Amino acid sequence: MNEPTRTLADLFQIDALEGELWRDDELASVFSHQMKTPLAIDLSSQRDAATASGDALTFGGLLQQQQPSLEMLTDVKQFAKTCGSTSDGRLPRQVAAALYISAIAVAWLRCGEKISDQSAAALREKMTWAAGQDWIGDDVRALLQAAAERM
Repeated sequence: MNEPTRTLADLFQIDALEGELWRDDELASVFSHQMKTPLAIDLSSQRDAATASGDALTFGGLLQQQQPSLEMLTDVKQFAKTCGSTSDGRLPRQVAAALYISAIAVAWLRCGEKISDQSAAALREKMTWAAGQDWIGDDVRALLQAAAERM
């Protein structure tokens, strides 16, 4: 079974049908759960490091760090991109899109690095979209808004 590869732009084209499949309270639960999930569970690149250090850094913890690892943020971005471009049900596309743009926002805001080839205007639009979602936590919303203002 060879599923066609979706482009990055597809990640942000939230299908009307999928929007009907997930209520805001469900998206809030999934997003909150993902923020509490240790990186090592979903990111193979972090498994060895987490095992060696005993560190259980979560997705949300990484996004809130004052000096996060750019490599980890790039890994989160790639994970979210993959989740949003497959239909395996790992994450709803809306949650994958929000996680994707959150990693980019934090890289820009806290590391001063742009980890995307997209234009500043396109990234600002996506950050504004994500920050406007009712199901995004206030802490992530604040990061997205600050990054969008500085982009």
